[in-house]
Amino acid sequence: VESSQVSHFDQSIMSQSVSQPPVVAKYLYWSGATLTSVSSLVGLAMFLRSNLQQPTLSTLDFKIACLWQGLRGALSIIQLYIHPQLAKLRIGNAKDLNEFQEKIQQKRLKNVGTFGKAIKTCNVALMLLIPMACSYCYGSYYSEYKKAGDGLVNTMPNIYVEAFNVSLWTYVLVYRIFFDVNALYYSWNANKKE
Repeated sequence: VESSQVSHFDQSIMSQSVSQPPVVAKYLYWSGATLTSVSSLVGLAMFLRSNLQQPTLSTLDFKIACLWQGLRGALSIIQLYIHPQLAKLRIGNAKDLNEFQEKIQQKRLKNVGTFGKAIKTCNVALMLLIPMACSYCYGSYYSEYKKAGDGLVNTMPNIYVEAFNVSLWTYVLVYRIFFDVNALYYSWNANKKE
C-alpha cells in the first residue's frame, strides 16, 4: 500500500511540475533570447575593437570570424525587436496590443499546433547555433594561441560570450524537454485557460 501511495505521490508531483513551470525557470527561459542577443552584440563590439586592424584584418581567420559575428549580430537585432514585445502576451493582459503583437497572437498563438511549429523552428535553429558557436570558440582559440603566424587577438572575452550563449541555448532546449508544448503554450498569460 505504501509503495502505491509513493508512486501515486510521485506521479502527482510530476504532473504538477509539468503543468506549471517554476516562475524563476520560466522567466530565465523567456529572457534567454534577449540575454544572448545583448551578449552577442557586446561580443561583436569587443571582437571588432580588438581585431579590426592589420595584420589581423587581412587573415582568413578574421574573415571567417566576421561571418559568424555578422550572423550573430543580425540575429541579435531581430531577436531584440521580437522577444521584448512578447512580454505583453507572456506576462501581461494581452490588451491594447500593437500591430506586431496582434500578428504574433493570431499566427503563432492561435492554438497549440501553431505555437508548437514555432517552437520546433526555434529548436532547429538552436541545435544549429550551438555547434557553430562551439566551433567559433575552438577556431578563435586556435587562431590566437596555437596557429603559427598572424591570427585573431584578444579572443578569450569572445569565447566567454559564446560559452554564455551556448549555456543559455542549452538551457532553453533542456527546459523544452521538461515542459511539453502544452505547458509552454499555457504558461503565456494570453493563452491561459479560463
